[in-house]
Amino acid sequence: MLCEGALARFPTTPEQDRQTLEEEDRELTFNERNCVLFRYGEKEILVFLTEFADYCLDLLSISFKEAKKKS
Repeated sequence: MLCEGALARFPTTPEQDRQTLEEEDRELTFNERNCVLFRYGEKEILVFLTEFADYCLDLLSISFKEAKKKS
């Protein structure tokens, strides 16, 4: 999937970015912090799209009655 490929091209995981932002002793410049925030946000969107696509594909593979129960 395209989103998974895009996530794989980043050198860090979303969790690593979140940890970088939460570390108080780490001194990031204004620009560095904004870059990490931007990168983290982009990854969160890609993770959401991947999970949503999986959910939709699951719904398409079952009957309408079963899908209605899941939603």
